[in-house]
Amino acid sequence: MSDVDRIAKLEQSVASLSSRLQRREDELDVRKLQYLYGYLIDKCLYNETVDLFTDDGEVRFFGGEDQRAIGTPFVG
Repeated sequence: MSDVDRIAKLEQSVASLSSRLQRREDELDVRKLQYLYGYLIDKCLYNETVDLFTDDGEVRFFGGEDQRAIGTPFVG
């Protein structure tokens, strides 16, 4: 195997590992967000919960029967 082939194979391995690492970091970020959401809801910190969503987000409660914009969370 020539040096060029070895370098190409190493570059391919680095790219693959980088992709896998990014995917794992993304999964951990989602898990942290889920835990934070659960904590904030459990503590009735609704204003802080709203900050976890994008401005155009939507929340559906009770199986979709009650739908609200994120900025107006259900507090009833």
